[in-house]
Amino acid sequence: MRFSHPVALAPMVLTLSLLTASVASLSLASWAAPPAKRPPAVNLSNQYNAYVNKLRGKILNVWDYPSGKNHVVLEATVGNDGSVVGVVLKSTPKSNEAEQSANGAFAQVQPLEALPAGTPPNVKITLTFDSSADPHGDSSSSLGAKLDPIQPPKLQPAAAQAPAPQ
Repeated sequence: MRFSHPVALAPMVLTLSLLTASVASLSLASWAAPPAKRPPAVNLSNQYNAYVNKLRGKILNVWDYPSGKNHVVLEATVGNDGSVVGVVLKSTPKSNEAEQSANGAFAQVQPLEALPAGTPPNVKITLTFDSSADPHGDSSSSLGAKLDPIQPPKLQPAAAQAPAPQ
C-alpha cells in the first residue's frame, strides 16, 4: 500500500512521541507503592451475636412504644470503646413519636459496653423497632439488631501527575 501524502503521517508520529515522553516521565514510585497491610481476618460472629443480644435485651427492657403500627430503623456508628456517634432515625410511616420512643430507649442503655476485642475502630449498629398497639390493649413488638464492622478505607496509590508544561 502506498501513501500518496506522506505528510499526513507526521501528526501521528508527533502524537506518539509526546505520549511516549509523558509515560516515561511518570514516577515509578507511584506505581510501586506497597500494598496496604490489613490485619488478619478474625471471625467475631459469636462475640458480635452475644454483644447484640445483650444490647437488644437492655433496649427491650426500657422501650415504651407508642400506640399505632410503627416501624423505626435506627442506625448508629459505635466506636470500639462503646462511644456512640452519628445516630440516624427513619420511620415508616413517618412518626416523630415512634422515632423519639426508639431513640429514647437507645439513649437509656448508653453508655454502651466496649465492643469485642479485635473489632475494627468503628461499627454500624442497625436497630429495627417494630410495634403495634391499639386502644383495646392488643399489642406486639419486636426489635431486630445487626452489627456491621466498618472497615477503614483502602489506601489508594499516589496519583500520577502530568509533566509540567514547558
